[in-house]
Amino acid sequence: MTCGRRLGYLLESLEDNTRGIEVRAASMERDSRGWGNTHLSRGMTLLAMRRPRPRAGRSLPAVESLERAVGATHRFTLTARLMRMVALAQVGRTDQALAEAAALAAMPEAQHPSLFYDAHAGTVYRLAGRPVQAFEAQQRALHRIPDDPVRRWNLMRVLVERGLTELELGLVAESQGSLDEALALSATEQRRETPMRADAWLGLGRALSPPSSGSTRRRSRSSGPTPFGAASTPRTPPGSTPRSGWPGWIAGWAIDARQRLRLARVAHLRSVTASRPGFPSR
Repeated sequence: MTCGRRLGYLLESLEDNTRGIEVRAASMERDSRGWGNTHLSRGMTLLAMRRPRPRAGRSLPAVESLERAVGATHRFTLTARLMRMVALAQVGRTDQALAEAAALAAMPEAQHPSLFYDAHAGTVYRLAGRPVQAFEAQQRALHRIPDDPVRRWNLMRVLVERGLTELELGLVAESQGSLDEALALSATEQRRETPMRADAWLGLGRALSPPSSGSTRRRSRSSGPTPFGAASTPRTPPGSTPRSGWPGWIAGWAIDARQRLRLARVAHLRSVTASRPGFPSR
């Protein structure tokens, strides 16, 4: 189910999650590792589908079950708490999400690279309207991604979030770069259209849209220092390959073609997100 969720088979994963719970419900103790893990897995799928409302309501029993079964500092329990934290932020309960982020930040066990605390905290900060904190957390997350078989997938999801945060900061060129990289990774790491990919395309659509009358965009990081000192932070994390540009007159033509493709893609995904049950309308 985890593999299917990463590849983008979200509806199928949700069906498997639900069927597993129904089949095993009678034989599982509520305060058991199995009960907690099955509900956590289903909640993670709902969260990936951007359907956090049922996730936010069901995550607390999973957390409590895992705390009693395996302990408060076990990685399963901490994963459940991180998922609950993001779900709370997605449904607008940002005060609770920020409180949970602070509590987990104080736990050394929650800082293990495999738990991706900074990546999840960055999402919470962005949704809570704290883009500077979000960007700082996402930069830490990029440089702490484990070198394992799912490194590219984890790099993709952090780059999507960083691109959206950069957009909130007015760093339009940097946002386009992050989202371009994320979409390039998505082409190989995902087999289906997903809300994560839709977020990236919609972010590019926002970045490419002309500014509204009377408004101006903040200058990009490359044009001068920023208040939070991000100019000294490497854009490309270790292990990734910088992209090369096209020379001469081809560059202008190619950029225009890519922009047209992006905008067409955004229009397509808007219709997808509005019509499919796993995608919320924007």
